[in-house]
Amino acid sequence: MNPSPGGEQEVFDLDEEPLKEWILKAYHERALDSEEHARLVDAQRLLLSGPDSPFNSGTYYFEEDPGPRLAPFALKLDEISEQLATALFEPLERGMKQSEPSLAAPPREKTAGASAASATKLSLYIASLAGPIALRTGLDETVICSLLSTVLLAMSKVGITRVREALG
Repeated sequence: MNPSPGGEQEVFDLDEEPLKEWILKAYHERALDSEEHARLVDAQRLLLSGPDSPFNSGTYYFEEDPGPRLAPFALKLDEISEQLATALFEPLERGMKQSEPSLAAPPREKTAGASAASATKLSLYIASLAGPIALRTGLDETVICSLLSTVLLAMSKVGITRVREALG
């Protein structure tokens, strides 16, 4: 993690591939299972891509102006399931504060095997957090994994504090 101006460890690099896989899996497999899932996946798509996304954007929509883009996302989550934004953010925040460098993306000089191991660890980490949240909310575990992945992407790109502030 890279320290923020206040000295707190904030922004960190992650292997985004397993996160993107969860997001796409929910989009393709679970988005139409229920109205709730469709609304959650749509809120997620809007946060990541924006309303008029260029086809090959190099950044996520929320990176340009995180607060005003993360706050409506959190409100939409909480509208669909009470305290869902907090339920997603808090275990990720605790995990990142205690995290080992093993969740972060491996340096470029490491082998592909190391990258695959890191991706597997991150995917398992997300899945382990999703089960209890899915049970509590009654939402599909794949959708929860996808939402956790989105929040983790936001934390890695703009910092834990900015995401915490936006999610309230």
